[in-house]
Formats: sequence, C-alpha cells, structure tokens
Amino acid sequence: MTKAILRAVLAMLGLGGSALPVVAGPSLVPTDLTDKLWVAAGTGGSDAASRVFKSNGTLVRESAGGSLHVQRWQPLAANRLYWLEDGIEVSAEIEHLSATDLILRLDVISGPVTQHYVAADPADCSDRA
Repeated sequence: MTKAILRAVLAMLGLGGSALPVVAGPSLVPTDLTDKLWVAAGTGGSDAASRVFKSNGTLVRESAGGSLHVQRWQPLAANRLYWLEDGIEVSAEIEHLSATDLILRLDVISGPVTQHYVAADPADCSDRA
C-alpha cells in the first residue's frame, strides 16, 4: 500500500494525529490494543499485513494483497477477541500485548495460528512492497 493511501485510510479512521483516543471507562479491552496501526512482523501464517482495532468496535484489516476489509470486533474477555473475517468466525487470544508488540493466537478452522504485530507510528509510515 502506498504511503498516500495508508495516510488517507488512517485519517479516515481518525488515526492521523499524534493524540490517539483511549478506551473510556471500565472495559474488557486493554487500551494498548485499540486505536493504533498494528503491522505484521514476519510471516507467521498471517494473511493480514496490518490491523487496526478501533475502540468503537470497528476492525480494519489490510490483507497481504493490499485490499482493505472492515469488520466489527468485540471483546469476549480481557485477553480474548472475536470477529467475523470473510464470513468466518474468528476467536483470538491476546498472548502478549505491550505498547509496541501484539501477539495473537487465532482459533480458525484449520487450527490455531499465531500472528505477531508491531505498532506503527502513523506519522512515519513508509511504503511497503
């Protein structure tokens, strides 16, 4: 995805500024997860090049091929998430979460898949091949 397209998508999602929104009030969702761009680190069996878990329940996923997908997501517990991806139910466990790293274990039809993401600075996104 080119830098201009990525910046446009981030602006649409409200992620273009330096101050990111925080999940308000009591919530099952860790605030480090939401409202930031998570970019895949390595292959890890992921078809998602990046993900944004918005605090309003919107999930934006960029596939490895560069197309964008918008879905709804919801927390099931403090460390478990759920969404529909291409019509298939996905449950994911947050195995590790920090301000800069996210490791998800997705429970999919073919079996568990571990995906590693790193937080990207939306103001400093570079073109990816």
